[in-house]
Amino acid sequence: MPARAGEFLNEFYLNYEIYILAPRSPDLVKKWLAQNNLAKYVKDVTYKKLPSYPYIDDSGITY
Repeated sequence: MPARAGEFLNEFYLNYEIYILAPRSPDLVKKWLAQNNLAKYVKDVTYKKLPSYPYIDDSGITY
């Protein structure tokens, strides 16, 4: 598991539902999450942008 990603997701997982926006290939993201033991933290991977607060990405909230 990527250490920083796991630590970040574990903290968030305790208080929030985590969804990942992957417009091009949600199935590839799900596969990567499973291979890296991160799938347990993620509620779903979707191609639709869901109403949410906050949005976390490389240009928003960094981890």
